[in-house]
Amino acid sequence: MRISVFGEAMVEFDSDFNRSIAGDTLNVSAVTAFLGAETTYYMRIAEDIFISDYKKVFQTLPLRTYVIESSGNNGVYFIKNKDNGERLFQYYRKNSAASYLKYDDLPNDFYDCDLIFNSGITAAISETCRDAVLKTFKEAKTKGIKTAFDCNYRASLWEIEKAHAFLKELIPYIDILFLSEDDLDVLKDLKHSFTVLRKGMLGSEVSTDGESKNYPALNVQAVDTTGAGDAYAGAFLKEFMDSNDIDKAASFATKIASLQVQTKGGLPSSEIAHA
Repeated sequence: MRISVFGEAMVEFDSDFNRSIAGDTLNVSAVTAFLGAETTYYMRIAEDIFISDYKKVFQTLPLRTYVIESSGNNGVYFIKNKDNGERLFQYYRKNSAASYLKYDDLPNDFYDCDLIFNSGITAAISETCRDAVLKTFKEAKTKGIKTAFDCNYRASLWEIEKAHAFLKELIPYIDILFLSEDDLDVLKDLKHSFTVLRKGMLGSEVSTDGESKNYPALNVQAVDTTGAGDAYAGAFLKEFMDSNDIDKAASFATKIASLQVQTKGGLPSSEIAHA
């Protein structure tokens, strides 16, 4: 299975100030790649002081990468963990190199895939990124390529009304829509035939054609919940695209997400490849 994704890969500092690279679309891409998909990640990266970190991290991932070199700075964020594994974030991403990505940056082979994935965070960071998300999803429909979108609403990036308006425009071109409970206010009155709602410790709920089924979370000790939703989405997509079985996909995604919360940082480790 071949997957194409573009988005913002950021410099991450965990609660112990360990440095890595992460971001919702990158995390999902890495999960699918560790699980055997041929995933290509397209991104704009600046030649700033963190460029060596990008090179080092990407050497450890089984991802194919397409880099558009950019001036300026890369986005940075810090994680502070609570005792229960939940986290607080501090972001420095305004005018990041990634936010200048535009549709014309993407090469023709972007569409040489079976699935295109993206998220509301990519759409929120700039008008050009938002335009690129919409155009790639529209084009995917004309080419018969499956699409998946994670709402991932962040109030710090855009107003809820703007996010809702964009989702309303995009939703006809989405095959699988991922949501968290925080995203429900963005969805509002919009309907979709295939939604995956992640509910944290309460597990997940998959709804198809008006019928819903709940999948309980596994009882594990959470160290850091960063990237748990991304791990779930990546694992769900890989399994569902392979098997076309929702029960298998949701159960497998739950397992992978439970592994993710037992480690620090948003980027998954190679251990999930053996799950």
